[in-house]
Amino acid sequence: MVRPLLIAAALAALAGCQVHKPDACAVTCTAADGCPDGMTCGADNFCYGADQVMGSCTALGPDGGSDQTCGEGDPCDPLQQCGCDDGQACYVASGGDSTCLSAGERTQDETCGGDEDCAAGYDCVSAGAGGRHCQKYCAGDGDCDGALSLCNREVGGGAARICTSDCDPMSGGCGSGEDCVLGVGEDDRFDANCRVPGSGAYLDACVGQSDCGPGLLCVKTPDAGTYCQYLCEVGTTDCGSTVPCGRLDPPALFNDTEYGVCDF
Repeated sequence: MVRPLLIAAALAALAGCQVHKPDACAVTCTAADGCPDGMTCGADNFCYGADQVMGSCTALGPDGGSDQTCGEGDPCDPLQQCGCDDGQACYVASGGDSTCLSAGERTQDETCGGDEDCAAGYDCVSAGAGGRHCQKYCAGDGDCDGALSLCNREVGGGAARICTSDCDPMSGGCGSGEDCVLGVGEDDRFDANCRVPGSGAYLDACVGQSDCGPGLLCVKTPDAGTYCQYLCEVGTTDCGSTVPCGRLDPPALFNDTEYGVCDF
């Protein structure tokens, strides 16, 4: 039954040589290949010293030069991260205007209480049921980190776009207390986001996804009622050997997989 959807390279010092502190944004890193002593690997894979703003290196071009385009007197740019004083970052306010605030250190999908908790290049957005976390500003999917993360949501009434979570609606990949939820973003593309789930149980009435508990999707049924229903992959036995996974309208396609709800 078809149902409509509601919803960095490490440095080595030779023995006897004086250790030199690397220049800012000069050292890259990965989880497996960390940073020199006194530096921390950021989510953008650059090493940061204690006096640097986490995430600020993403505004640099491939040759190490600045790609910043803010002119004198122009508002700050959240994507380019230009137009703010040292120690500050540019964020999109609720009305769409950009503003400079003291930069935080939290990055993608880390919890936040406000923009100033997030590092330069990240915005503090709703994560459902009263939760919020940092999401990366982006211009295209290539700016996002992780194979499942898309540049598919807007903030500030369309003033900027942000990356979705790098998570799978069936297998997860979110932090403690959050559920990976299927949804529809910009350009009618389906995506997935880590969200604090609601308290609604199976077949409880819902107005939006924030009403439903983990593993459930808020969908409209043929009788026009809207209820929390079990998410599944079409063509699988996620709902049991005798219960099909009903398709959604429009088809819910994400990461080369079609999702639906159990047609009990």
